[in-house]
Amino acid sequence: MASQLDMINSEYIYIFTLTLQGFGHLPLVVDTGLPNDNVTFEAYKRLVVLTFEIPDFKALSWLIDAAADIANKTYKHPFTAEDKYSELTLTIPEMIFSVAIALNSSTVPLENLTSQQFHDAVINREFPSDLRRVVIASNGMRLANTIFLKLNVTSRNFEPAWFYDPVAQNFSKTSALADQWFDPTGPPLNQPKCGFLRDRCLQSQDLLPTIIGSICGGLLGCFCIVAASITFMKWISVRNEGKWWKLAYDSVLLPTDMLVADPKESLQLALYLGDRVLVRMETVEALDPTAEFNNPTLKILRQLRDMRHDNVGQFRGLASQSHLFCIIWEGGRGSLRSAFSNDAVMSEESIKVHFMYNVILGLRYIHLNSNVEAHGSLSTATVILDNRFTAKLCDVTSILLINQCTKTSKIGSVAFVSKPDDIYCLGKVILEILRGKHLESGEELFLDMFKINNKMFLSDVRETLKLCFRDNPLERPTIKALYQKLERFRPKGTVVDNLLHGLQRHAENLEDIVARRTVELLSERRRVDDLLAEIIPKPFIARMRDQRIPPAETFDSATICFSSMVGFDDLCRSKQPVEVCAFLNELYNFLDLQVAGFDVYKVETIKDGYVVASGLPLRNNDQHGFEIAAMSLHILNSNTPGNFKTFLPIRIGIHTGPIAAGFVGIRMPRYCLFGDTMNTASRMESHGDASKIHISSSTKTLLDNSGQFCLEPRGLINVKGKGLVDTYWLTGQTMVLR
Repeated sequence: MASQLDMINSEYIYIFTLTLQGFGHLPLVVDTGLPNDNVTFEAYKRLVVLTFEIPDFKALSWLIDAAADIANKTYKHPFTAEDKYSELTLTIPEMIFSVAIALNSSTVPLENLTSQQFHDAVINREFPSDLRRVVIASNGMRLANTIFLKLNVTSRNFEPAWFYDPVAQNFSKTSALADQWFDPTGPPLNQPKCGFLRDRCLQSQDLLPTIIGSICGGLLGCFCIVAASITFMKWISVRNEGKWWKLAYDSVLLPTDMLVADPKESLQLALYLGDRVLVRMETVEALDPTAEFNNPTLKILRQLRDMRHDNVGQFRGLASQSHLFCIIWEGGRGSLRSAFSNDAVMSEESIKVHFMYNVILGLRYIHLNSNVEAHGSLSTATVILDNRFTAKLCDVTSILLINQCTKTSKIGSVAFVSKPDDIYCLGKVILEILRGKHLESGEELFLDMFKINNKMFLSDVRETLKLCFRDNPLERPTIKALYQKLERFRPKGTVVDNLLHGLQRHAENLEDIVARRTVELLSERRRVDDLLAEIIPKPFIARMRDQRIPPAETFDSATICFSSMVGFDDLCRSKQPVEVCAFLNELYNFLDLQVAGFDVYKVETIKDGYVVASGLPLRNNDQHGFEIAAMSLHILNSNTPGNFKTFLPIRIGIHTGPIAAGFVGIRMPRYCLFGDTMNTASRMESHGDASKIHISSSTKTLLDNSGQFCLEPRGLINVKGKGLVDTYWLTGQTMVLR
């Protein structure tokens, strides 16, 4: 049948299920001796037989012998081991063995065993057997191992090729037959080439029109896509023609350490998308960031964009946010004005000539070869230096753009910029380049014209600058005339070459520069030390310069002197504060001069109080008493200055004793004294008399050891916080030994 239907080929295989068979032989005849045996053999090559597992006949020999004996004795039927029996015969002993095992394993007596208990004892378990594997599932069905038989073309017999274990759900190969396909051409396609209905195969004569049509359709589609893309891009370009100049304000970064040297012109170096740019930032209260420019304004913006010259910077666009309006240009290394601080660059006359000539060429291009009316804001701050140190003019017509982008003026109105104004600014730029500094007023311009120290500029350049600075704009020369006058100063070589030569000469003179700067540094350091010496003790200046605060220390013996003006409070009530301040300034200056010749340290001044100490911060053994006593007598015997009619006598108190001293505070640190000695010295001053020196007994003991002072006992006095204290008057000095 399959042969007649042409179904014996590589596209077909057949699956046959065999449940009843004999022991060891298949009931499939291959060699029959009939004429169509070859056809049958070809069909069997494509046959897979599914059957149960074949038992081990050697293990079943005792069963076969028993069955043969019973058949011969009981049924008088002769039986041999080669006879074929149905597989169902084998299931009978398997069933008996399984039931016996299940009953034997049950704990319930046989007479009491119910059908449900018997069911539970049989299901979901595997029974050991010498015959075949017996497994009963939960539904009571037996799970039998299955084998897949395939024809061995060599032995012309069906042999196991695959094995399936239903318990483990495992499918495995059992022989090399499993790796051999049923036909040498390999497995069939999932779908025939021509389809199941043979409707996918076209005749050869139909392919050519199809191919030609496909190619033509593809070309037409590509042409349409290209035409649509070009049209869309043109539409986008036309729509955005008026918005190309709008830049994102958030992309403009303004570092604080990149300021240009002229804050008056609102110019700043910044970063835009990673590039350095020059930004003019204006704060305008009436800014309208949403305004759309009209055609004249857009024309000017396009003119700025289209300017191309080696000495004119590139215009980037405009950015705005809130009330901030930014005009963005190419930034380069920075402005020409910022280069004035670089001695290595501005010390070379050839480099100055390069910068001057670059500025002239840039302005010549703007006036003669561009559609822009004029620059409008030319200065050394709007001239930038690129990476090759070429000067480029930026910030062109900024006044015009700011005027047109605000609500205060009609958008698109024309602001006034003129070429004569550019010539005046050009003269100022040239003068600043030659002088190497920024000039502010017109008087500075006039004076600096005569300070150009290069002889080759004395004639032509000076006269040219005079023409640029004429008051009448119509009398100023044009850029063409200026270019012709100064063309002979065209620099030789590139600015980089001249810069390298200048750096080489600068390096040769570096030792002299370092020596000169070192002298200046030492001079400034001495001035700082002198100033610090007026505030803190000299021994601590080096430590304080290194920001090392000295620790506090104690002194076993030091002498403290308090002095004040008697009647100072009454004076303050009768005079103006300014007059009191002037009086105290004159008084303190006088006292500072008087104590300068003694080994004492001025501690502080409080109102009219003047506090002096000796024996600290530098120890001087027992000399501190002598220094304070001699200083007090010197002050008392001197004429007190003052421009007031009323004379204010000085009252002095002295005490000697232990004291602690140290710095207090970080900002404006003060060297302060602490201890009871300070309180006692203050009490000596407050309990003394006008024009007298009141001392304590400890000071009197120190002065007696020197034998150079005259003392008078005052007797016991009641001192606040001390009780009765024996004090003395210091009246004079017997001899002056210093």
